[in-house]
Amino acid sequence: MSIPLLSRLSRLTAPAYRMRVGGLLPSQTLKDRLLSINVTLNNGHSNDQLSLSFDDRPGVLGNSIHLPTQGKTIDIAMGYETYLTSMGRFQVNHISLDGSGSGRTLTVAATTDLMLTQKTQTWATTTIGAMVTKIAGEHGLIAKVSPVYQTQAISVVNQDNESDLAFLNRLAERYNAVCKPLAGNLLFMKKGQGTLPTGLPMLLPVSIRPQDIVQWSSELNEREDYSKVIACWLDWTKGAYQEVSAPAMLVPGLGKQNVYRLRHLYNTAGEAKAAAKAKFDELNRGDSTLSMTVIGNPDISAEGSIAVSGLRSGVNGRWIVKSATHSFSSGGYQTSIQAYMEPTALAI
Repeated sequence: MSIPLLSRLSRLTAPAYRMRVGGLLPSQTLKDRLLSINVTLNNGHSNDQLSLSFDDRPGVLGNSIHLPTQGKTIDIAMGYETYLTSMGRFQVNHISLDGSGSGRTLTVAATTDLMLTQKTQTWATTTIGAMVTKIAGEHGLIAKVSPVYQTQAISVVNQDNESDLAFLNRLAERYNAVCKPLAGNLLFMKKGQGTLPTGLPMLLPVSIRPQDIVQWSSELNEREDYSKVIACWLDWTKGAYQEVSAPAMLVPGLGKQNVYRLRHLYNTAGEAKAAAKAKFDELNRGDSTLSMTVIGNPDISAEGSIAVSGLRSGVNGRWIVKSATHSFSSGGYQTSIQAYMEPTALAI
């Protein structure tokens, strides 16, 4: 049975979750006091976030919920009784307490590993795949790199007083990629390629039909496209600057031709070409946005794609998920989506 079909059939069963705190299952008291779970999966520019809310009223013996320590790990899976998907491992970084009258609420906030230690080092004569693999291993993660980047050559790049995650995100920006830790993996993937919350590649977009939708809204905007991006590199053999572009030539019949020139000087023709293509794709990505809340679907993840059908022209089609918030409470399980239109860039 295919994963999409299994996922859809699972919604005939009750919403469910699985939680481990510090590697251990929570006590029955903690489960009974749980009010809500909110997991927000973001693209590489922001870390994923977890928020847990508990009823913190004193028990019959006057005892309260034990407060988790900073840095305590929490593993969360969400979905349905017959189909649970890991949302990742989070580390507690904030606790808040609120009360009014006889009621009290405890909220625990946690985020994925920020890999905050700053480093200064030079990476030379390597590939993106090798760099991500080395950094992932240092943090106890498994590297998962899109094939297009696995062998992308890097002649030299400096990590200057940056955390590993900040450094990789800077590199990802250059190559139109997304980098993020997720479910024990360190992902470096092409924007819009999509992975499941487990870190496995998403082979097909998640289908969204009218019966799946609670509410939706969309802003449809046009933007002025660029028809060409130019990048420069220093050819040491000739002692001269060389230019490469994406696409390789202007496309006739498009009317006004807008050219964007990158300011950075690259070390090789390959790096310049990759940067030009990445910037071209970024500049031609549409400004149209979609906000949608659907019946909970654990397969929806940031930078994954959804295929909307049955609504109307301008909204139907493929969208790239910028962020997805999975919410579980006594009211059920819902997924809120912020998405942008898939770019329709010219072939390069």
